[in-house]
Amino acid sequence: MKPTKCHLWQKENITSKDFNWEIIKTYWEDSHFWRYLQKCKKCGQLYINDTLEFIDWKEGNDEIYTTFIPVSEEELEKHDFSELQPIEVFMFSPRILWDKDGSIKWIK
Repeated sequence: MKPTKCHLWQKENITSKDFNWEIIKTYWEDSHFWRYLQKCKKCGQLYINDTLEFIDWKEGNDEIYTTFIPVSEEELEKHDFSELQPIEVFMFSPRILWDKDGSIKWIK
């Protein structure tokens, strides 16, 4: 779904300061992997937050990847987000990718 009413959809350069979430549901929560259903406090848009952390035991340069998938109530009924494998979040478009280099951008 296109979150056309969400302020993030309209924003050209998203930063971490643009995020103001309320966690609605926890699907998974581990020290290096978590998935939440979150609501944007500014506009009410629902997002799936899928975060993976890859540990660099040698250099200590852990890589963290976070994907935010805008969803509707209908999509929440249609998909069991607790069962999705991390790679499967990439089948959703559009989505926000917060990459390991700190960049945050829409993937449309």
